[in-house]
Parts: sequence; C-alpha cells; structure tokens
Amino acid sequence: MGDEQRHELAVVDEHTVAGRDRGELGGERDAQQLAVGRLSALAFDRAIHGRIEQVFDQGQLVAERRVPSERLLIWLLARLDPKRFAAPWERRKDDISDPQAEAQQAFPALLGSLTDVACD
Repeated sequence: MGDEQRHELAVVDEHTVAGRDRGELGGERDAQQLAVGRLSALAFDRAIHGRIEQVFDQGQLVAERRVPSERLLIWLLARLDPKRFAAPWERRKDDISDPQAEAQQAFPALLGSLTDVACD
C-alpha cells in the first residue's frame, strides 16, 4: 500500500470518527461507566466471597470450598482509598484528599435528607 493510499484511509477514518453523533459517543461513555460499576461490584464479590475451588480425591469430586482473594481486596481498597491502603510508593504526592473523611462529613447531611415514604 502506497503512502497516498494510507493517507486517504487515515482521512476517511478521521472523518468517520469526526462525523459520529455526539449522543452516540456519550452513550458509549455511559455504557463503559455502567460496565465499570458492574465489574467493580463483581470484583468486590470475588474478593470477599471468593471463588469456588473444587477438591478431588481419587478422581472424584468430594468437596467445594470458597477461597476469598485477599490480594484482590487489598488492590481494590488501595485504588478506592490510597491514603489508607496503597503502598507508600503508589501514593500520589500531590493528593491530599481523604475520601473516608469526606464521606464521614457528608453523611449527616445525606442522612438528614432522607424522608419517610408512606406505605401503600
């Protein structure tokens, strides 16, 4: 393939991307964000409740047990609250935020905003 043909393909691809509907691109981002939320829930479930490990004796399945993943749990916690759980070399020097303290400060206001719902 010559340079001219490559350039034409690059221009076509660029116009195809540029011509996409902004709503479509936003929809893709929303879908990815929803997927991240679901995957994080699955990851925490796997970290806490574990995976099923089968135990065999002489070729026969005799038991199943759940094996939690402490490494996965620590990794997830380090990403959510690096100030408390990340290794010193993983912490960002410029990050002074404290997600735990922020959540504790916001909680009374959130609790106060709850209202009773009448039963039907």
